[in-house]
Amino acid sequence: MTDLTPLTPLTPGQRRVVLALLNARRKTPTYEGVAKRLGVSVGTVYSHLKRVREKHPELYQSIMLERKHHLAQRHKEALKRAEENSRRYFYRRYNRHYKEKYGFYPWERRGLIGRMGKW
Repeated sequence: MTDLTPLTPLTPGQRRVVLALLNARRKTPTYEGVAKRLGVSVGTVYSHLKRVREKHPELYQSIMLERKHHLAQRHKEALKRAEENSRRYFYRRYNRHYKEKYGFYPWERRGLIGRMGKW
């Protein structure tokens, strides 16, 4: 949400909460993160959003649509991190089993070419 003119009917507190939720320069924050950043309770964040939803339903819909896009991007990044962690886990696991079975790691095979005569 780059244009701030639709936020003019909101109170300053509501505007602060909405801007903190939609701040694209940072990771998409949780409601708890917004509360901590603004120095208010989580209930206050919920109350401000409830009032926006009740008094400005069209604006609330556009805010939540933007947040949905941010959360989708955050979810993609989380899946990417999980896949990378899984890949590293199974790589380490394979190497550990290889070491237990053969007594050396796969990348150490080249040093054994002369000694074992097979590789």
